[in-house]
Amino acid sequence: EEEKAVGAKILVVDDEEILRNMLTDVLTEEGYEIVPASSGEEAVKRLREEYFELVLTDIMMPGLNGIEVLKAAKEIEHGTDIIVMTGYASVETAVESMRLGASDYITKPFNIDQIKIVIARTLKRRTLERRAEEGEFYKELSKIDSLTQLFNHKTFHQLLEVEVGRAKRHNQPLSLIIIDIDNFNIYN
Repeated sequence: EEEKAVGAKILVVDDEEILRNMLTDVLTEEGYEIVPASSGEEAVKRLREEYFELVLTDIMMPGLNGIEVLKAAKEIEHGTDIIVMTGYASVETAVESMRLGASDYITKPFNIDQIKIVIARTLKRRTLERRAEEGEFYKELSKIDSLTQLFNHKTFHQLLEVEVGRAKRHNQPLSLIIIDIDNFNIYN
């Protein structure tokens, strides 16, 4: 079973009230916080007012369509994941939405279990990407002196060891120059 990002805030955009209500009910039962929008215009307004981890939008809507909602969402908050819903007849439009940055698409009529899986998978990928970025950030942070923003003592010794090994392997000379800078604290 897919791990769920319980409490994730999802904007559900569909001009068809029955579908919007059904998606809201099903996804609320899954533990997500759902905000419904009945039009592209309402969706863009909501996107400007609050942050959503995910936007689930119909493509074919009067006024602002799903592609325009996608473009606006990416402008407002680049990191928001968007899943578009489309009828089988307009799969090319769904593919175009993927080119514009949609995370995935679902064809109508859809299977509820498919929607649950696609949403859970998208949110899980998002969580894993965020963790990976944080891991890289902390890894880099552990190499840097916070005051000078230069490599710290530990990193210096690791790099020196690598360079000594390289010099030995290639039978090359290695020089190390140490410079003492007077009154260095004025540079801090």
